[in-house]
Amino acid sequence: MFPTFTVDGRITEKNNVVGIAADTESMAFPVDVIVAERVINTMVGNSDLVLIGSPETGVVGAYERGAPEFAQGENPREVVDELGVIWTARDEALVSDDGRSPPRIPARELFFFAWAAFFPGTDVYTGE
Repeated sequence: MFPTFTVDGRITEKNNVVGIAADTESMAFPVDVIVAERVINTMVGNSDLVLIGSPETGVVGAYERGAPEFAQGENPREVVDELGVIWTARDEALVSDDGRSPPRIPARELFFFAWAAFFPGTDVYTGE
């Protein structure tokens, strides 16, 4: 619908990404990759994060995760930590069965060319 200048050859300019900036680092996560993988445990800057993509809606949530790593749960809104605790991804937070609730982190969904314009030299997540 509108032209863009080539900003980077790693992914297409109009690919939807979730952009996260923490400390002095930034990373773009292609939405289609997040949804395909469902759960991504990662770090941006000094922040341990988990990104959860819903295959039903295409919506992505990004949350602080602390030390545990997460894997897919039985339904699309659930993840399971290393101890077997079930967590539910909600709009405002990731909530465990025992009441813990690390907050959702600031993340933006936009075209890659826009993210790269604000964060030149951003890293790009390419998948497992």
